[in-house]
Amino acid sequence: METEFTSQVVVNPEEINGRLPRRSLDLLNINTPELMQLAPLRSEIAPKGLARARALVAYSERLRNTYRANEDGLREGMKLLAETVSNGQPIVVSCFCRAGEMCHADVVKLAIEKVQQRVLLQDRTTGKAGHLQPITRSVDIPNPRTQRAINEILSVSKSDLLLARIDQTDGRSRYEHASYLNQHSQFARDLYERGATVSGNAVIVPKEKLSIAAGLNIATNQYAVNKLEHIIGDGTKALELAPQIVEYGQKIAGSDADRETQLRVFNWIYQSLEGKTEFLDSGDRTFSEESKEERFERTIGDIANLANELSQLEPSDHFAPLDTVFERDHNHAKDENHELLRDEDDSLVRDPIEAKHASQVEFERFEIGNLELAQMASEMSHNEREHWFNVKLPAIDKELDDGKPVNEILQAYRDTIYTATIHEPSRKHEAVDDLRFAAAYIENQLKHPDSRLRHFNPRYRKYAAMLDHVTTRQEVMEAASSIRKDNSQIGLSWKGLSDQERTETPKALSVKELQFLFTESSPLHYSSEMTAAKMSYSHFGKNREEKTQALFEGNIRLSTEGQQLLESLKTRLERSDLRHSLAATKHFLLSVSTPNNDLRNPNEFDHKKTYQNLPPYEKDFVYGKAIHQRDLLETRVQERYGKAPDDMVHTFAQIRKDVANDLVKDLSNDLTIKRSGSLEIVTSHMRKYGLIGSVEPARTDELSHQIEESLQKARLSMPMAVNYGAGKLNVQNTRDEPLIEGSYSQNR
Repeated sequence: METEFTSQVVVNPEEINGRLPRRSLDLLNINTPELMQLAPLRSEIAPKGLARARALVAYSERLRNTYRANEDGLREGMKLLAETVSNGQPIVVSCFCRAGEMCHADVVKLAIEKVQQRVLLQDRTTGKAGHLQPITRSVDIPNPRTQRAINEILSVSKSDLLLARIDQTDGRSRYEHASYLNQHSQFARDLYERGATVSGNAVIVPKEKLSIAAGLNIATNQYAVNKLEHIIGDGTKALELAPQIVEYGQKIAGSDADRETQLRVFNWIYQSLEGKTEFLDSGDRTFSEESKEERFERTIGDIANLANELSQLEPSDHFAPLDTVFERDHNHAKDENHELLRDEDDSLVRDPIEAKHASQVEFERFEIGNLELAQMASEMSHNEREHWFNVKLPAIDKELDDGKPVNEILQAYRDTIYTATIHEPSRKHEAVDDLRFAAAYIENQLKHPDSRLRHFNPRYRKYAAMLDHVTTRQEVMEAASSIRKDNSQIGLSWKGLSDQERTETPKALSVKELQFLFTESSPLHYSSEMTAAKMSYSHFGKNREEKTQALFEGNIRLSTEGQQLLESLKTRLERSDLRHSLAATKHFLLSVSTPNNDLRNPNEFDHKKTYQNLPPYEKDFVYGKAIHQRDLLETRVQERYGKAPDDMVHTFAQIRKDVANDLVKDLSNDLTIKRSGSLEIVTSHMRKYGLIGSVEPARTDELSHQIEESLQKARLSMPMAVNYGAGKLNVQNTRDEPLIEGSYSQNR
């Protein structure tokens, strides 16, 4: 048993202790449904001594019965914990009542170890050896990006590889190739006979039954008019440009384009016109100084040029529109007395509408995965493939994540080819295959945005490393909050940096890059609570407002930290006086922006630290609640007492100063006063400012009592010299302190 900070106990095999990151299990903060029963009940918590022993016995007995009955899936939850320990990952069980003594955490530890032993015994009985010894790996924490790539490779079956070569006959005739495909897959033969072809990672197959579906709305003039009017704000010009845009889109897509191709082309055109993306690669040209109108006109020109170039590349044997063909043939038939329009049965050509539908060409396509990597992996032996999956691929991804240039990564494989050529010529072919596979793997990984951002963007790489190395939910929140704060500071100060500083400082991440950072695949040591906490920081803009509104409407639940702040805010309404509640609410607003140690009246916990670690939408919710409570209390105070709260505070402070001056003037060097005298002076000044009846008698008595105590203190410990001058009273205090606490002394 290993203890930490007197409130934790670690469940971990000693022989691999410390190799993997720890997983935490806080018995008072369990969010996993299958483990909810581990939380101790109120009756199972007791102070040290005999009462605690009885409480722990009751707790262990309840867990034993719950496990037997499998209530709320506790048995599955305990098996998951046992498997985690068997795989070499330690579990830190925390309980608030431990304090160096045996408590609920120790009971849970013993239960996990007992379930682990039972799982091992069952594996031995069934002949499974997976849990008989700790799992050893070349990489302690498997990279989720590596695992994703491996899954992509393994997802390509032999049938998929056959489809990838469906149109490669290798010299066979059409009949022979169809028979060859039929030996392996009747499905592949059927696709081949229907005219299937392969383009990249997609198989394109002509449809057997043609649909007479309506045209795409995005490819119509009406859609173009609405879109252009929204972009340029001129309906007349939009009407003129709409037919041209539709014509350009159809030329770029091609005369035989399917619906999916048309959709992509027109989306590409409209996004370029809106300025969301560049229509074509600008190369060395820069357009930072051009206006919105100039950009629109330039994009129109690029679209027109590309449409004209692609229209000239249309094949001469493509399917022409059948209505045009029919019309041409029909006119020709009139000149030839209809002789050329008759077929063998001496019948006329079919109805033009029927002919048009009969000649339409439609396609369906489906992806078949990463063919290149899968093909190369299929040619490896089993041991070689496992070595790549367990050793080489994780090493490549580690170097990519560290930002190492691709040429330097591949240089090691080139050196192997050079060495094999000189010393082991028989291994040269194998070394070349390794280089090809590594290069193809890197190219595939850099197509994914998470690997690409980690490789090329040093700031993203830094932030991602911070999130990868945290081990608890609290650390996730602290790291995510720090990332957002640091990125915002860089973005705000970017314009003020010099050219040299901009060169040395990585640029702040964009909103989309931050969203991707917080939503990318989590490391394997992340618990579900850690992943949920990380993803809660990915909300920006409208999405953030929607989440905040959902909190106000009660549609989603507030986090534990947010609930703690909200409870602190609610307790401030429980003051005996509305003005005290108002002051306490303002103190809360001050607390969320000021460290606890810097407050005059510290809170039970640091509100600023807790508030800063909240997700953004929870910050908006808590702050909005506090502002609403403050405004409501200010309104009620004004309705009850007739003065605005700020005016009341200012007036009362002025009264305290006037009372102090009058007392010193009347009493001269004699600092003794009776209670009735101080009360009379306070009452007269409150009458002067019109506060009689609007201030509670308790406040008046409190002020007069403060006067007596302050004067008594001054008389005993602070000898004073009082000098009278022309209309002014100078009071010199040897300790330079005000006579009455909270007031201001004049002419000091």
